[in-house]
Amino acid sequence: MAQVTQAVPHLDLETVKQRVKLAQSHWERQKWLGRVLKLGKMVENTKN
Repeated sequence: MAQVTQAVPHLDLETVKQRVKLAQSHWERQKWLGRVLKLGKMVENTKN
């Protein structure tokens, strides 16, 4: 079985939040919201 790894995000949380606000379509907004959730979890994990 393959090992699960986690990539370092290349965009900071504030940049992704800005892209959510500027998204034109519903689907694009959903894509960025998913990334906000992932980045938020990654930030929480690094604090512990």
